[in-house]
This record gives sequence, C-alpha cells and structure tokens, in this order.
Amino acid sequence: MKIQVNKTTIKVLEGKEQLKQKKITGTRLATILGLNKFNSPFSAWAEMTGLYKPVIPDKYLKVGQVLEKPIIKEIEDMYDFNIKTFDKNEIKFDNFKDNPIFGGMVDGIDEEKKTLIEIKTTNVKNKKYWDRNIPIEYWYQAQLYCELAKLKDILFGVAYIENEDYENPNNIPIDDRDIRIYPIEKANIKEEMQKAIEWYKRCILTYESPKFNPNSEKDMKIVNEIKKNWRNYICN
Repeated sequence: MKIQVNKTTIKVLEGKEQLKQKKITGTRLATILGLNKFNSPFSAWAEMTGLYKPVIPDKYLKVGQVLEKPIIKEIEDMYDFNIKTFDKNEIKFDNFKDNPIFGGMVDGIDEEKKTLIEIKTTNVKNKKYWDRNIPIEYWYQAQLYCELAKLKDILFGVAYIENEDYENPNNIPIDDRDIRIYPIEKANIKEEMQKAIEWYKRCILTYESPKFNPNSEKDMKIVNEIKKNWRNYICN
C-alpha cells in the first residue's frame, strides 16, 4: 500500500486491491452532500474505501437492537400496518444488492401501503429537536431508501431513551419510555442522488479523496489514523 498525503487530499497510489469500494448507504448520503454537521465528505470517503473504520460504542447498537421490535409493534398497532422486516444475514446487509452504487438496510416495509419504516433510538434530551425536524442525515436516509424501494410514504418510529438505559439495554422499561411516530412526505431527491453518483465516481472509484479541512479536529484525526495504520505514505 502506498498513499500520497497532500495538504488537503489523500490519494491511493498502490495497493488498491487491499481496499474496498463500499456503497453509498442512506446515512452516508447527507454526509457526501456536505449536509451532516457531525461528519464530512472526507470522513465518508475514508470509511467507504476502508482506510478508516469509525468506532461506534456497542451500547448504542445494543439499544437499537433491543427496541426495534417493540417500536415496530407500536407502529403496527397505531396504523394497522403489517410490517415486513428483514434478516440482515439473509439479505447480506443490503436490501439493494442489484444497485452498484447505492445500498443499505431497511428497518421495515408495509408493502400493501407502500410505506417505509425507519426505526431510531435517541437520548430523551433530543426530543425537542426531533419534534421540530427530522435530523437531516436521517431524513436523507429515509428518502433514499424510499426511492430505491419504489415506495410512496415514510414513517419514523423513535424511542426516547434515558441515560441509564444505555448501561442496561435488556431491561429498558419500554412502557415507561416515550415512543413517537413521525410521518414525513416523500421528496424528489434525484438531483442529490446524481450529485452523489458523480462524487462516487470521482472519489471512490479513483481512490482520491475530497478535500479534508486541516483546521477540523475530526478530519485531522482521520488523516493521522490513516498515516499510522498505512505507514507507506508520501507527504507533499
């Protein structure tokens, strides 16, 4: 592996066969478009090529896994839905395997009502933000999956979690937690999808990064991790 680290970009020169070309999943779309305040297009590039692997604390993943079924049951009872869910191993972690650029895992679909179901868990302190607007990265995630699955409506089911729930997710008193359902309209995101396709061809297929911000602590952490993990690099 040989990579070239320039002042604001990184390019893989040799050893590309050691890396990956991951697809644009829903959570990456807003990031690639520069709309995610938590991550940058550069961080998406580093993750999608396999040069950098972000660490997600297990406690957040566990809470989501435990509460997914109760939230889906809440939606079914409230809307008289029959929600189809998917075995992650059976679909190989991708509901859209036939699409070469876009992919991701759908939480659920009511096929008769052509509705996408997205399940989220978040700290109760975030309720006031969700009540105003769906976070942009999740909004684009749902819009992308709705488009790819050829559906017409979207429902978010969100459980608001107390701090102590993260420490003991298997014993969350779900009846005492606030679960809210947010319907949102399907939007036309074909223009944004086209921009993402062009970015994918320009950055992922060539292994040449978009610009990183030398003044961004998050971007520079990724740059330094790449330097540490892939030692055969050239600085320009």
